[in-house]
Parts: sequence; structure tokens; C-alpha cells
Amino acid sequence: MATLFPDIDAIVGARDLSEQTSGRFINKEQRFLINGASVFVCQFNQSLYHDTLFNQFRIRCPDGLGRAVNSRRAEFLAGRYAARQAISACGGLVASGVQVGVGTNRCPTWPDGILGTITHCDDIAACAVLPAIQNIRRYIGMDIEKVLATTVVREISSSVCSVWEWQRLASLPFSNDIITTIIFSAKESLFKALYPYIGAYFGFECAQVKCVDPYKQRMWLNLSPSLVAKTGFREVECHYSLQSDYVITFLSQ
Repeated sequence: MATLFPDIDAIVGARDLSEQTSGRFINKEQRFLINGASVFVCQFNQSLYHDTLFNQFRIRCPDGLGRAVNSRRAEFLAGRYAARQAISACGGLVASGVQVGVGTNRCPTWPDGILGTITHCDDIAACAVLPAIQNIRRYIGMDIEKVLATTVVREISSSVCSVWEWQRLASLPFSNDIITTIIFSAKESLFKALYPYIGAYFGFECAQVKCVDPYKQRMWLNLSPSLVAKTGFREVECHYSLQSDYVITFLSQ
């Protein structure tokens, strides 16, 4: 199968190696391009997190994070670290005063001239960014999910996708759990991509899988009339990849 994603198993695999590396909070890093977007992926060690890392990495810790548990602080820091590295590779400013902030609904707020998306799952954090172009409507969304457990799939599948959608992907050489995870992740990526235009949450039912290309590992989603009216986009193309026991989805324009 052809895919846009490089083999990042060195990052998303080898869970047993994370405690045996050099003792750094950020263990492994990888940079690559997808459809012109700068992507940065890293593995981080939650057990080595401490609050002084925010100062060490010159990343601002938002006030609301002070009450969070350490695991939440660790994933936030790793995500913002990934964002800074991705912006740097994209040619963006990474001076001390330039930060990826926290906006409404805890969504990232990006520096002028940058569109971005952050995702984290377990001890993996990733960010993808694109340069904003004046008078051109662009979007970018990326999501990493661990393959959902069968019990979880039974509970949420009917709210994530319709029977018609699931049948569109049923021909893929994957289990029901993986197929449901792919659809779930694709719609999470879509939310991240369209949130800047909408500024509010929207349900899984607002996008429907139209068709899938298993060879190039991509699918197309039709947007609901309400999303079309707010964004101007009728259909989006989403790439997917299964690596180790994780699903990665990505869409951009």
C-alpha cells in the first residue's frame, strides 16, 4: 500500500524501550513533510516530567494547567515542544516571545502566519503546521489514536459512524476495532482542521465517509450542510496509516 506517512515505528513502537534511553524527557524525535506540511513527532517519558522543564524548554505553562495531574502537564509540554520544532522547520519564528497559546475549548492558538494541529497519545506527541496564505482558505488536522478496545468499540461505534459509513471501509484488511478507530481518528482530525472556522464543537454525524482508496490509504468525507455553510468546504480528503497498534490520520489543504 502507498502512504504519505514514513515508517515512524521507531517512535510509536518500542514501548519497552522508553525507560532505557538516556534519561531525557524527550527520548526520540522525527521530522518529515506531508503534503507540504512540516511534521514533528516525538516520544516523551512521563516519569521524567517535572515542572522546571517548562522553563528549560522556554515554554509558557498556562494558569489552568497548574491544577492538572503530572501526566496531563507532561503531554501538554511535549505537544508544545513538538509545535515549536514543527514551526521552526516551517520557517516560523521561535523567539522566546512566540508561543502556541491556549484558546477557547483548550484549542491551540497559533502565531500569525501559521496553521497548526497538535496531537498526543500515550507517550507520543506530534504537531503539523502549514504557512497561512492570505485570501486562501486552508486547513490542517492530525490525530494519533491507539487502536480502540473491542469493548469501547461496542459502546461508541454507533455514535462515531453510521452502518453505511462502516460498510465503506469494511473491505479494508483490518479488524472491526481498527476500522472504527480509523473513522474515529479521521473525524478527530477533521474537528481540529475546521475548528478555526467554526469555533465550537460539532458531532461525529456532521461528516460522513464517502469512499475509501485502500491502496493509497486515503478516504473522503462529505461535510454536513451546516459545516459547508460555516467553512465553505464540501468534501475533505483524509490520509490514514496503521503503525504498530496506533492509527494516524492527517488532512490538509
